Amino acid sequence: MNSNENISDYIDDINYCISDFDIDESCYKCLTPSQLGIAGNDSNKVFFKDKTPPKDFLIAFADTANNCKVFFDSGVTGKGSRLSIKENGNLVYIGSGSSLTRVAITLLSRGDFVLVGKGVAVTSTNSWSTGYSPGKVNNGLIIGDHCLIASEIIIRPADGHKIIDINTREQVNISNHPIIIEPYCWLGQRSSILKNVRIGACSILSLGAVVTKSCPQFSALGGVPAQARSIQGKMWVRNESKESKRIQKMYETRFGHGIKSEQNKENEIPGSRNLGFNDFEKIHSNLKNIKLDHLFNHLEAINYCINKFDTDIQNYNRFTPASLSISGDDSNEVFIKGGKLPEALTIAFGKTAKNAKIFIGDNLGGKGSRISVSGDGNFVYIGGECRLNKVNLSVIEDGDSVIIGNEVTTTAANMWTTGHYSGTSNKLIIIGDDCMFSNDVTIRCTDGRPIFSIDDMEHLNIPDKPIVIGPHCWIGESSFIGKNSTIGACSIVAANAVVTKSCEKFTLMAGVPAIPKSLEGKIWGRNLTQAAKDKAKEWAELYK
Repeated sequence: MNSNENISDYIDDINYCISDFDIDESCYKCLTPSQLGIAGNDSNKVFFKDKTPPKDFLIAFADTANNCKVFFDSGVTGKGSRLSIKENGNLVYIGSGSSLTRVAITLLSRGDFVLVGKGVAVTSTNSWSTGYSPGKVNNGLIIGDHCLIASEIIIRPADGHKIIDINTREQVNISNHPIIIEPYCWLGQRSSILKNVRIGACSILSLGAVVTKSCPQFSALGGVPAQARSIQGKMWVRNESKESKRIQKMYETRFGHGIKSEQNKENEIPGSRNLGFNDFEKIHSNLKNIKLDHLFNHLEAINYCINKFDTDIQNYNRFTPASLSISGDDSNEVFIKGGKLPEALTIAFGKTAKNAKIFIGDNLGGKGSRISVSGDGNFVYIGGECRLNKVNLSVIEDGDSVIIGNEVTTTAANMWTTGHYSGTSNKLIIIGDDCMFSNDVTIRCTDGRPIFSIDDMEHLNIPDKPIVIGPHCWIGESSFIGKNSTIGACSIVAANAVVTKSCEKFTLMAGVPAIPKSLEGKIWGRNLTQAAKDKAKEWAELYK
């Protein structure tokens, strides 16, 4: 992305709200006003990704406008919309697939900007203006992805006229920062959004609301001035189409902490890292590209456990069973960050294995480990800098997955399996960064055999949650971790423990069945070196 002084202070906000934000001029075609047959100095530029700029956008550069840039990403429409650009260095960006109907967008002061995310839809007749007399330069508006905006809406990040302190003669109604509307908000008809406001993701503005104060995610705003109330546990959806439901589910996954019910709080994964929207969209896109859509519901858990989860195939070398000189259908693929399969590992594709994806990160060490794949659409991910000794890893039924973080180590003889006879597909094991396993540890997503109700032969022990082992956990010798279990970060599973229930972070699990005991104020380390102490301290600070 080219540097732009007028938005440099808001890059984090832009990345949070707008995925794939792209003002890299080399990715666009470019025309000047004279080439477009419109008024304006040719220091101004219009950039576009389609064959031509959107024909239904009227663009007007004032005589005072110089060095302004307008970016149209792909698939933008703007029936009856107008861009009025008045001053030096103004910037407009409209994200891919956005549809703006009869929107009047006006940039009035030096360095002002209007940035619109992808998939934004406007019904009709909106007025968006950066406003007169904001009291600062580089004023603007950021609208997040997939917002739905009704008709007759006013968005203006300035009051329009100065209010002066009589004693100091200083302006008191300065616009301190742009209006920011986070992703997936629904703005009701005839509502207004005024200066310095930030509207949290997945919020709803009711008809006629006048918003003068910021609100958190999952808010409903109504009244004059608008008052916010929580709508946790509720999400709007545009219509009944599969695409609308997919988008709604995507934001439910991303902002899921805002919609968990009281009954489900015990299943929350505590202390997760914040996932920037560009990171979220990149992970989402990469998984979609390799046809692992069923993992979308687990992105929060993956983010909690693994830093820099990377399934971008451009960062790997691709191999088939034939190119690795092993048996297996060539619909199966192995992606390796290196020129060959690490010596620590062998891979066996069963006769029924098809469409599997195996990702192996940098510098995998150890010896005698084996991945066995037997289902359709299985997925295995091993992060960077792992050392796996004699791990027997089996992904068995259709869509099953095992995801292993970075710097995970084992002593010897572990068995990690998604299990047989589950009664369901798409089972999942997630092991977080910097986990340490002793020998003879078993992780299994199923009980091994089905249990039925005698009356109706209903299958009673179907697993319904992934096994999740949070970052920096120490798993003791001969322990067992069973289906549906989540182990919070920085925990310890004692030798011979049988884990059948979830626990919070900083917990000791010991016994048969394992009983949780708090480790508050304590953190384990790999050894007595200063480096190990420093690293343990970092984990404690991250998740305390």
